[in-house]
Order: sequence, then structure tokens, then C-alpha cells
Amino acid sequence: MTDEQLRDLLKRCPPPEAPEGYYEELLRSLHHRQRAELLKRPLWKIALERFSTFWSEHSVSAPAYALALTVLAVGGLASIFWLGQSHSGSLENAATARQTPPPAWPPNPAESEPPRLEPKKSAVETQQVRFRNP
Repeated sequence: MTDEQLRDLLKRCPPPEAPEGYYEELLRSLHHRQRAELLKRPLWKIALERFSTFWSEHSVSAPAYALALTVLAVGGLASIFWLGQSHSGSLENAATARQTPPPAWPPNPAESEPPRLEPKKSAVETQQVRFRNP
């Protein structure tokens, strides 16, 4: 039997009909099996698979990765250079500050009085609230 004869024979035969509700039951059992298989796997494996699937759909070309890495490197080097320039003056000031000794505190323990600590006055006065008994 050739392919043409087989095609003609299949065209003459009516397609088999499924019983009523067959496709709905097939779909329900398929979903049930998929859920059962999914529950057997650990949660971290499922999350890892979904994460990798998400990023595999959003693939970026190699030149785009190279461009992003170049921008990151240039930005990092520029910020390091800028920070080095802005702090170079403060380093010189710090070197001269180390040469002068710090003032002694207290200047003379016999003459000095301990500092007095006074409570800060609040702008809002607090009042005690009393509730009446019913």
C-alpha cells in the first residue's frame, strides 16, 4: 500500500468520536497528575527552576553584557578617582593636625569644675490625665 492509497483510505473513514465528557476528564486528570508531581519536589528546586526559566526567556546578547561591564568598570574607576581627589586635601590637614598635640582636658584638674548638666526644658508641658470612675 502506498502513501497515497493510505491517505485516500483515511479520508474515507470517519474520525472516531470520543464519549461525552472525555476531554474534560482528560484535562482534569492531567492537571491532577501535574500537581501531584509538583508536590513531590522540594520548594527550593521549584523556585530555582522558575527563576532560571524567567531569565532564560530574557536573554541578552554578549555585546550588551560587555557594554554593561564596561560602564560599571568606568563608573567604579571614576568614583575611586573622584574620591581620591576630594580626600587628598583632608589627608594633608590630618597630617598637620597630628603634629600639634591635642589640648589637655581638663586644663588643670584642681581649678576645673565638673560640668553641670541641666535637664532640657520642653516646649510642651506635660500634664497628668486622670479618668473619672463611672
